[in-house]
Order: sequence, then structure tokens, then C-alpha cells
Amino acid sequence: MRRPSRVIVLDCGASHVSAAVLATDRAGRLTLERFALEIHGAESAVEEDWVQETGRALATLARRERLRGECRLAIPPHLALLRFARSPAVEPRRREEVIRFEAAQHIPYAPGEVVWDWVEVADDGMDFDFMLAAVKTAELTALCRVVSAAGFRPVQVLPAGLALLEARWLGTGHGPADTLWVDIGARSTQLLFVTGGRFYLRTLTLGAQAITHAVADEQRIGPVAAEAAKREVFGGETGVAVDLPVRDAVERATANFNLRMGLEVARALAAHAQQPGAVRPAVVQLTGGGAQTPGLSAALRDKLGLTVDLLGLPPGVQLAATAKADGADKAGVYLPVLVGLAAGATRTEGRTPNLLPPEWSEAGALRRAQGWWLAGAALLLLALVPPLWEAAGRRHAAKQEADRLERAMQPLRAQAAANAQILAELERVQEQGARLGRLVRAKSVWLDFFAELQSALFAVEDVWLDRLQLEPLPPVSMMAGAPDAPLRLAISGRLLDTRNPLAKVSPEANVRVRRLLAKIRESRFVAAVEDERFDATQPGILRFDVTLLLEPAEPL
Repeated sequence: MRRPSRVIVLDCGASHVSAAVLATDRAGRLTLERFALEIHGAESAVEEDWVQETGRALATLARRERLRGECRLAIPPHLALLRFARSPAVEPRRREEVIRFEAAQHIPYAPGEVVWDWVEVADDGMDFDFMLAAVKTAELTALCRVVSAAGFRPVQVLPAGLALLEARWLGTGHGPADTLWVDIGARSTQLLFVTGGRFYLRTLTLGAQAITHAVADEQRIGPVAAEAAKREVFGGETGVAVDLPVRDAVERATANFNLRMGLEVARALAAHAQQPGAVRPAVVQLTGGGAQTPGLSAALRDKLGLTVDLLGLPPGVQLAATAKADGADKAGVYLPVLVGLAAGATRTEGRTPNLLPPEWSEAGALRRAQGWWLAGAALLLLALVPPLWEAAGRRHAAKQEADRLERAMQPLRAQAAANAQILAELERVQEQGARLGRLVRAKSVWLDFFAELQSALFAVEDVWLDRLQLEPLPPVSMMAGAPDAPLRLAISGRLLDTRNPLAKVSPEANVRVRRLLAKIRESRFVAAVEDERFDATQPGILRFDVTLLLEPAEPL
């Protein structure tokens, strides 16, 4: 494969876009020549809104930096579906067939609804481990359109985690078998475990926007104002005046985020330790915009008992003066994904996955083949020069051969029709298997909900639940044809006022119980908290009763 001498790479995160231009020399060494970063405020969970915000940010970046042309693109974790699979080792010529079968089992969408590809994890001669990556075709096509409208031409699309996987081979100062990479974005976090040549990617639904949402809920302000206040408290130069209550709310939300992140990473490490041949990492490398959260490194270090570092430009990559002038040396946490994209593009061995939609792949191949088509057309014209009488004889022979082939094709067409019927039946069986798989996965959602509830109780402290009961559905919702009514969960509990055990409940206890309800409201399983009732008649004890309206989109 030809190694490009200069690569443009784009990282489209949940709340930012970044771009870089990297050059490679004859030995394959990379030099970062240009860097640009544009932060945007895509707070909506609607993917169409995120795509439009990303398009506007890319257009602004392209105009300001005068960048355009062929590019490699990284997409955020919330767009990509990652699944790990294992099959018995087979000969290389049958591997694609096995992978397609496993993809049909693990990807819960119809083949035409997603673009998917795979990457090898390990092959020990007995078992073949690989990872599947899939993205909905409609969402990815919409993203490619806004990227193209900004002046770029995508030729490769990778999930950010796979780009980070490419970057790890450039070296981090630690051996690849003892490092955990934690890429903290706005809406989600990716954990990349590397163990002796194997890797494992896990996505956490916890990102730095949790701080913004917590501040917005507590102070009853908009998410844009909350994000601006957060950036100012974090030491930004936004020029936004932040009053003391909001500043205190940001600090509380930050401390809670650091605690939650420590718990989630510790839980992921414990789960990873159960994998065959897993090795506990000796160092944690933080990257992504959320890695700059104040106190996060120290909180992870205390919780995990491991060395925690901020990852910047990987060793072995040169930083040009132009990139330094662009601020690349001060935005190191945004660089590993960009460098990984370029490293994958410049590799000359191995298989490189690509989630580019088929119509964009065909368009790129068409543009690259135009030169060859022109040369082929010229040769075709030269081939028409021989005498017409020879052409007539050949035309007659060709007609006879076509008739013979038509007769030979008839039984093959009948076999093709039978194969199509078998494939249709196979697709029906696979769909039934996918439905059964979804039912199996649904059994674990209560465990996730109780884990989030336990995390909220642990964060507030000195609080317990007396009652947790599902309320019966109204009779009308049980009628045929009636719309599904959301489930309601009644919760009763008590909060101990340890500082005022013999007196009426203090304002601090009210703040704590409100914080507990705010944390419960953050759960992806909870749509709303209703019917809040409090009883402060017993000294030192604040009783509370609430009803949780469960989220229909996350059925329990």
C-alpha cells in the first residue's frame, strides 16, 4: 500500500472538532505540522443536532485555517457500536465468511442499516478473536455530508477508540502490556486495555458534560450558561463572571464526577481482571478534553493505586514550529486520536478497518480511477483500428459463444434463485436470534439501575431506603391498542443528620437530600422525579418519599 506523504485528520468529538496535518518521511516517522481546535456546544442528545453543530464547527475551522482536501475521520463513541467475538481459527480464505456470520449475530440491525468492519484482536492458532465496529448508515452519511460541505473529502472513518489503538504503537513511555488508556469525552469515556498484544475497548456512558448537567440542574440555569461557568472555574479565559453559589456548584459537581469516574474505572478494571491472561496495568494514561478536569488525576490515583499521567503528543512524533504556533503543545490531550488516524493511514502492513459508507467509498474510487479510465479509453480507440472485415468475423464468433453461455447459465440461474430463498430463511432465523439476544440483555438492566442508585446513596452518605416498589399500571394502559404507560417506582427513605442528631433537620440535610434526588435524576433509567414529600418531624432524621418516572427509552 502506498504511504501518503501528508495526511489531513479530523476528530469529530461530542463537543469539539479538531484537525491536524501530519507529514511522514521515508522511514515512516511522523511530524505534526498543523493543528486546529474548535469547541462547540452540542448539548442536545438528538444526533441530528450534534451533526449540524459539528458541521458548523468544521466550516468555521476550515475557513479560519484554510484547510481542505482528502481526510481521515474519527467519530465519537456514542455513534459507534463495538462488539467482541471469538470463533475457531480458520484458514484465511474462509475468515471473511465466518466474520460476516458473527456480525449478523452480534450487530442488532439489518445489514442495510449499518456500516461495519472488523479488526483482529488475537489469533493463537486455536481461536480467532476480533472486534466488530458498526455505525448506523443514516447518521454516518449525514456526518460525511457536513464534512464534505466544509471542504473535506473523507476517505476513511474510524471510531475514536480504534484511532487510539493505532496511536499506542507509537510508544507512550510504558510497555504496551501494562497501560490503560482512558479517553474522556463530553458524553462518554472509552477505556483501552492492552495486554500482551491483545486489546479490549469498553465505553462508559459518563463524560465531562455530567458536570455541566449537574450544575444546570442544581442552579436551575441553562446548559450553555452552566458550561461557560464550568470552563471559567476550570481556569479558562471565557470572561464570564461566576458568582459564589455557581462556583461552589461547579466544584461540588466536579468532585462528584471525579468520584464517579474513579468508581467506574475501578469497576472496569475488576471486570477486566476476570479476562483470560489479563494483566493489571501499571499506569493509566488520560486523554480527551475531559482529562483536564481539575483533581481527576489525583482522584484516580487515590482510587486505583496506580500511576496516572496526562497523555500528550506520543513520543516519536515530531512537533513542527507551525503546529506549536497553532497551540498544539498546550492541547496535548486532543492529539493522540489525531496521531493515531495518521499512523493507521501511513502503515504499509496489516489490515486497516474503514467505516466509510459505500456510496462515499465508490465516489472516492471513481475519482482515483479517472486517470486510468482516460488511458483505457485511448487504448480502446486504438483497438478499433483493425480492418472491419476481421471485426465482423469476430462479432459472429462472439454471438455463437454468447448463445452457448446463455444455455449454460440457465441451470445456474435456477440455483441462484434457490440460494436466494435459503438466504431469506437464514435472515429470518438471524432476526429471531437477535430478538432473543435483546431479551437476554434486558435482564441485566435492573442490575445497572441498582448500581447507579447505590452510587448515588454512597456519594451522599448516611442515607438509606425503606421502600422501593413498582406502582401498578393504570387500567387503561392494559387495554389492547392503548399506548404504553411509563413505569413508576415509589421510593421511601431516610437521611440521617449526623451534625444535628437531637434537633430538627438542618438546611444542610435538605441540601443533601436534594443532591441525592439530583443524582437519581441523572440516571439514564429515570425520566423524572415526581411527588416529592419530606417529613422532618423526627429529630435528626429527614424522611422522604418520591416517585420515579422511569425512562421508556431504557425499559426495565
